[in-house]
Amino acid sequence: MGEARGAKSQTPLKNPMNFLIDYNLDGYALVFLGILTKRGWLEFLSINFVTFREAGLSMDMGDPLR
Repeated sequence: MGEARGAKSQTPLKNPMNFLIDYNLDGYALVFLGILTKRGWLEFLSINFVTFREAGLSMDMGDPLR
């Protein structure tokens, strides 16, 4: 974070962190991604946001208890 612009950055993590985003959090995920981008964290982290649709899940699917 304290590096000068143009300095050689570290390689992002090889295995990305995957986050399943509920339908009512889509907008918040975009804001969060924008903040991470603006502050330079995506130089170090590899993050994927996946929606229910992209994961092949129904939005009205209930959470199984057992």
